[in-house]
Amino acid sequence: MSASLDSALDPMEEIRFRKKHGSMWIEIQKETHFTFDELEQIMVIFFKIQKRDEKPVASDLISRAHFRDVLHTGLGMTDAYMMERVMVALDRGTSPYVTMATFAKALSLYLRGDLEERISYAFTCYDLLGEGHLRRETMYQLMKKSIAKASRDDDVEEAVKVSSIFL
Repeated sequence: MSASLDSALDPMEEIRFRKKHGSMWIEIQKETHFTFDELEQIMVIFFKIQKRDEKPVASDLISRAHFRDVLHTGLGMTDAYMMERVMVALDRGTSPYVTMATFAKALSLYLRGDLEERISYAFTCYDLLGEGHLRRETMYQLMKKSIAKASRDDDVEEAVKVSSIFL
């Protein structure tokens, strides 16, 4: 048997965890930029997050609220609206849960994704209606939010209107 994944895990709990999900990790690894050992460590993080859920639904799910915590504390995201867009772009659904595979793919994208993957993913986050293009109105709203956060002027609306001339 290989070394313990985490000293905070009960050894029997770790054995059950590896036995139950180890084969799934091989499939998930094919869709990420992680080595098997790295993915195994990420799955330990997932498992620890899952253990925080008061009523776990399934062994391969965590709540979106806990995933938001990962985005906030681990990746520095602070905008609740963008975190919601990120989650919708990741799993193209409105489930209140995040799967083990989605969790691993998200971390792979954020930590190891190449430029093309990141651009494609960012576009998906901003393509609010899933139309394959960004509407002028969508860009206007996104710019308004962006300028409002970056500016202390009361004239955010005017700045957005001037900027939107170029859209």
